Amino acid sequence: MTISMLKRTDLVYPELSFILVGCAYEVFNELGPGHTEKIYQRALAAIFVEKKQF
Repeated sequence: MTISMLKRTDLVYPELSFILVGCAYEVFNELGPGHTEKIYQRALAAIFVEKKQF
């Protein structure tokens, strides 16, 4: 696969999508499975504030 094949053309903001997915994975890796959605939501909000992304 070449770099041009990895480019997503269906995403309006690919850089922002990359950041969002990275933050979501960071939260899940930290907390692990089995928590309620509210726990993940609060942790994700805290990561956004910590990284000053949003």
